[in-house]
Amino acid sequence: MASKGRDKLPLMKMVQLKQELMLYGLDTRGRKPELVRRLKEYLEDNEQEEASFGDLEDNLTPLLIDEEETETVTEDQCKREENDIPMVSKKVAFRSVSSMTKQQRIMMRAEKFGMISSEEHKKAARAARFGVNSAEDERRKSMEDFNRIKKRKERFGVVLPPLYILDGLEERKKRELSALDYCKL
Repeated sequence: MASKGRDKLPLMKMVQLKQELMLYGLDTRGRKPELVRRLKEYLEDNEQEEASFGDLEDNLTPLLIDEEETETVTEDQCKREENDIPMVSKKVAFRSVSSMTKQQRIMMRAEKFGMISSEEHKKAARAARFGVNSAEDERRKSMEDFNRIKKRKERFGVVLPPLYILDGLEERKKRELSALDYCKL
């Protein structure tokens, strides 16, 4: 690319500019003048770096040649080094899954993946996952509602008619039972 010259960059097509930018790992987005400017800046920076590294390469070349001559290694030495490395292998014990009972397999899987093993925990986790309300949750929620209504009544003094029913929870239960007894007759 440097041989083409920087003055020929504006004459290049967009596809060629993008290919050159991709070659150097530069951003290929933008308009043509931006791409040309980006490529020119990169080429100028690299020419300066190449000039500074060129002097170092000339000074180091004789040293590199001397090192290459002294470090010749024969094939016998390589084979000896490979044979000197001790091979350590770990024995892995496999248990036959087919010989285990179903319960043992379940326990082994639970240990392996850190799962919950007791049935009660499984049921509680499932209930939480799918939003199944247990009897305890319903009672707790009704008591929370009852307490909230009491606080509202203390603050404002007036309770809405549907909420007033919850005020006497025991009375309501008695009325319902008496109504059911009346229906049975």
